Amino acid sequence: MYVTLLTVTQRSRGPDQTSKRVHAWPASPGLEEPFVRGNPTGCSLSNRKCHCRFEGTEQVCWAEALIKDRVSGMYNKSWTVRLLGQSIALAMQPSEELAINRHFKVRKPHNIYHDPFSFQYVPRKDLSWIEYNPAVLAASGNSAASTLYNIRQGGGEHLNLSGVAHTSVLWVADGRRGRAKVKLEIRNAEDARPFVLNGTAHAIFIRYRKARFKDVWLARLEQPYREVKLTYVHRRGSEGNWLPFVHDSQLFISYSLCPHRVLAVDLSSGVCTLAYETTASGCTPKERGSASGVYHAASGNVVGLGHLKSYGSQELRGLKSYGYHHFLFARLSEPPFNIIHRSSLFRFPYVLLNHGAASWQYAGQVGSGTSDFSVQFALSLRHGDSGESGNDFMVDIGAGDLLGLTAHISGHAFCNFTGWCTAGLEHGRGFGGIVCAQLDTHTHTHAHACATRGK
Repeated sequence: MYVTLLTVTQRSRGPDQTSKRVHAWPASPGLEEPFVRGNPTGCSLSNRKCHCRFEGTEQVCWAEALIKDRVSGMYNKSWTVRLLGQSIALAMQPSEELAINRHFKVRKPHNIYHDPFSFQYVPRKDLSWIEYNPAVLAASGNSAASTLYNIRQGGGEHLNLSGVAHTSVLWVADGRRGRAKVKLEIRNAEDARPFVLNGTAHAIFIRYRKARFKDVWLARLEQPYREVKLTYVHRRGSEGNWLPFVHDSQLFISYSLCPHRVLAVDLSSGVCTLAYETTASGCTPKERGSASGVYHAASGNVVGLGHLKSYGSQELRGLKSYGYHHFLFARLSEPPFNIIHRSSLFRFPYVLLNHGAASWQYAGQVGSGTSDFSVQFALSLRHGDSGESGNDFMVDIGAGDLLGLTAHISGHAFCNFTGWCTAGLEHGRGFGGIVCAQLDTHTHTHAHACATRGK
């Protein structure tokens, strides 16, 4: 089964920017009690597919109890599905889709795919191009918020994408009279993480030098455009998850989270040098960076996003599988930028699985990337509709390397999930997310409940 898009409201990409927003599920009445209790059906040790209620609507949620994550302290004694993030929206607007069609001179485009009223999954072979892993560049000075998208070839007209991965990053912004435009194409590039340095838009991005071997590059997005490869004497053969942030007009990179190695970047040469190194208690080298994050007033720290890959077996075919699991981290806003908190693991609600995509496990699609069960990847975490003074977040997500999405995490959900906020923001109503099909690792039985969880 799948859930159709039902609700349209307003989305803000910055404090002063509003545009159409699409909800993958109907919004519940108010943010204080955003999650509805329900019971999963069809969960067992041999069948991970369940149905849960999320924001008042039934959807597929996968009991991931059999995919163990071996990081102690995050799942404790039980392997649990936690879904965090509400009001899931399409990241791309129809005007941006039209702008990309014009940019690539697509002669026979698909009917508007990113339609807020009628979105339904369309296989890659039926689309001219695929957009995924969006990242929003915050408004700065006279510049409105804009978005960078990964673009790869679909099954239609040849786009002449270059490089090992045959991908480009497009910088797309609103133009006059609501007509979006492509401001820049970075060829042979993907996974751009944008930021503003001294009033000028920049991004770091990934470029493959050969199959499975990635380098990290820095680009000045505004004219005159300039790019330089970033180097670090202790880097590995393939690198990707570097998180850029600016402090006192200096560009830094979170090179790794455990230990938290912070590199200072020379903009001219691209040479990176170790500036600070700290290690949080109980962390693991398996932690990878996703989004640099932003300052969060209620917790008094910078809040960012990381991820882990958990590996398991696919029983029917004897294949190995993996899934992305996310966690929030909090670090000091001043040097040496210690990471001081790390949340439990969670996943974002599944959209492709609930809008017509073939199941990752049950439709002969193992490893073929036709849903967001396996891959959920986030590049940017930013302030929500209430701006820098608020407590909510927006997270930009790539679902299955097939679609860009944006999720809202309310201040209530964040504070109760993490327990990091000051008194008065935690209401003792559970962590603000949904738990589905918990497996007790000692008795190997499921606690058949899809419900909010207390601290």
